[in-house]
Amino acid sequence: MKPKLYLLAAIIIALCGTSFSAEAQVSTCKIFYNYDAAGNRIKRYYDCPPQTNPWDEPVTSTTIRRIYPNPTTGVINVEFYNPINTATFFITDISGNQILRYDLTQLTSIVTLNITPQVPGTYLLTVLTGDDVESYPITKL
Repeated sequence: MKPKLYLLAAIIIALCGTSFSAEAQVSTCKIFYNYDAAGNRIKRYYDCPPQTNPWDEPVTSTTIRRIYPNPTTGVINVEFYNPINTATFFITDISGNQILRYDLTQLTSIVTLNITPQVPGTYLLTVLTGDDVESYPITKL
């Protein structure tokens, strides 16, 4: 009987491997205490850094100065640091379907794109300027 149990246990371990392992979740929030000179606790405070959302990070680019308004009701302005004469703009939905393409062929420092007919949601604006490709999330209300 024991050899059968050992064989069954060996088969289960071989099939499952390390799938039963669990990892502890590291928490960045902490509780801190302040004490007086006699060693008595006088204050307790909870320190938890705010959660960051990568969609809310500011635009950092060498060619694009800002994209506004974001969130938008339909019109998006792309402002460049220096006037630019060739660029391609793509707006895609979350599924990756292209909903707008605009080829810039004249010298300008602000480009206006219109996504008014689209349903509210999150879209991705991709800008190709020369050898640079930059993507930014756009939220339509």
